[in-house]
Amino acid sequence: MACENVEATDHVPWEEVVNLGRQGRTINFIDPLSEPASERRVLDEESFRRVIAIERKRTERSKAPFVLMLLEVTNQSPEKAATALESVMSVLLATSRDTDLVGWYKPKNTIGALFTGLVVGDKSSILMTILSRATNTLRDELSFEQFNLINISLHYYPDDW
Repeated sequence: MACENVEATDHVPWEEVVNLGRQGRTINFIDPLSEPASERRVLDEESFRRVIAIERKRTERSKAPFVLMLLEVTNQSPEKAATALESVMSVLLATSRDTDLVGWYKPKNTIGALFTGLVVGDKSSILMTILSRATNTLRDELSFEQFNLINISLHYYPDDW
């Protein structure tokens, strides 16, 4: 039986966790709050998209927003893209909240960060705060060349989906 490790926040209802697995497939969820920040892991594409689907369903019920930030490197050699994305991944894992999740949205060119637990408020101020913090942190931590390779997009749910 295949087994995957998927990080999940402590607010994922057990009923949704059980319904995620395909028939005959076991999924083990790891609470990111139980791991030190230095040991947090990056979700693979399938796991990350599954968590996005859970958050979308939760938002439909609760109306509590979340933001998906995508960081993409395009039109670069695989080596250059990999180096930049590894640096971005390290920065995101080190600076994100325990309730935020980081994973591959598209392997080898797009990283996603899922910001949950947001207070309902002015959409533009939430997006500007996330964007300014992310760009400032990445600018401080990445080389000038690496920073210039990264394209950032923000997607606010429920409005943008």
